[in-house]
Amino acid sequence: TVNVEGTRHVTAWAEHLGARLVYLSTDYCYPGTTGHYAEDAPCAPVGAYARSKYSGECVALAYPNTLAIRTSFYSRLHWQAAALDAYTSRMPIADAAPLIAALSTSTATGIVNVGGPRRSFFEIAVEFNPRVQAISRRDVHLPYALPADSSLNCSRMEAILGI
Repeated sequence: TVNVEGTRHVTAWAEHLGARLVYLSTDYCYPGTTGHYAEDAPCAPVGAYARSKYSGECVALAYPNTLAIRTSFYSRLHWQAAALDAYTSRMPIADAAPLIAALSTSTATGIVNVGGPRRSFFEIAVEFNPRVQAISRRDVHLPYALPADSSLNCSRMEAILGI
């Protein structure tokens, strides 16, 4: 409800004030099958949370002065096991925050992917726990199937930011 109705209210106020709206969305808007998703790739949100974020994104993008950022980030991961066969562009929040801030102060509108290099969840988790157990994504128990590859093509972000 917050991701849709809350966004509807914030979007209405932004439009009323003539303000720019920046909406943080999720990389799980994409289906997570092939990876290297560009912003114009078809969406098929993975799980209820992603569906709600995507719905909120659609509400926000109805206002032309909106920037929707599709991303995924983390601070610390204390996982005991992580999938070796599930790939992501998830990045440390310390790396994502400056990119999001720079995009927020740009004139860009529409959708922009923000992410790091394509890595497996295991590759990320081992940074925090050298003894993390490598498992298959089918062994990860979530309310949705862990996507095989939700990695992002971030070339639009790089072009906007000149990086």
